[in-house]
Amino acid sequence: MHKLYFTSLLSVLTLIGVSQVRLCNKDVIGKTYSYGSIYGSLKGLVDKPSKENYFNDEFFNDLLVKLLQDKKFSEKEKVQMFYLMQKKIGYAFAGASYLPPEQNYFASHQGKVYTYQKMSVSLKSAGVSPSPYLKIAETYRTSDAILSANALLLATLINPDSALKKLHTLSKDHVIKEAKNANIFNHYVCMSASLVQDSIVVKNLVKNLGSFTVNEWIEDDLCALYAKSNPLSLLKTYLMSEKNEKNGLAIQTALDVIIEKAPKASFENTVKSLRSIMSEKWKKDILGNMLDNKYQANYSLCNPKKVVTKVWDGVTVQSCPDGLLITNSALTEFDEN
Repeated sequence: MHKLYFTSLLSVLTLIGVSQVRLCNKDVIGKTYSYGSIYGSLKGLVDKPSKENYFNDEFFNDLLVKLLQDKKFSEKEKVQMFYLMQKKIGYAFAGASYLPPEQNYFASHQGKVYTYQKMSVSLKSAGVSPSPYLKIAETYRTSDAILSANALLLATLINPDSALKKLHTLSKDHVIKEAKNANIFNHYVCMSASLVQDSIVVKNLVKNLGSFTVNEWIEDDLCALYAKSNPLSLLKTYLMSEKNEKNGLAIQTALDVIIEKAPKASFENTVKSLRSIMSEKWKKDILGNMLDNKYQANYSLCNPKKVVTKVWDGVTVQSCPDGLLITNSALTEFDEN
């Protein structure tokens, strides 16, 4: 795994962009998702190894294989433990994501995709079927987004090709929006689509790019599209059609894709050409800042020394001495340091 990324996550107290540090009420923490919706015995099993062990690919993947093969746990419990394991390395998502120093959102996403791809290779030895997890993904979609979405991701890791048919449905705009905590569900759908996609999933992602109206939803969609090799012409269509000035981060992520996928000279020529035909000053300013390298790592949320908390629209976070309290609609979750 990327050492800088995980070393940074271990010192989450350096997070910026969150509220002033206050003590979190223990009763509140006890009612959060990890503490209130998952059996304490399962959490105790995940907590038993030291946190540092989870940052070792071999340890994490071997433990996950053993967990999936263990018949004393139900499939639902296995999904919950998979979620708790991801929390140890900062990959679990409940409405906030953590950007390592000097990384934009697209680069951070690509790093996660690489780690999950290695995990998927390791899971081939588990000899388990993805079917029960795909069923959980559908069953809990409108009642428990974390359980549903992590079941989808786990099924995709176990057998990407088998999960693809379910993604044909779950990646549709209206299906995503029907989900409870749809921002969480969309995030995981996009991660699964980053690992496996075909023309149907791509068609859904492109349609969603035109129908989503919030920064982070659009960014996740862009990251999924360009985790694979899809035409860069789609980016021009998006960049020209975006009319919401609040979606500046999505514009930056689209441009970061071009930086990653195209030669430097091509990027500069493309941005200059786009800037010359855009009518909106706010978009022209973003493109100008990108050309002038005014954004750290080409993303205005980046910090050269600290982990940055990227918070989804409608989500609030409270920084505590021992972690971060996340409130996402009726869902609350606690990310420990």
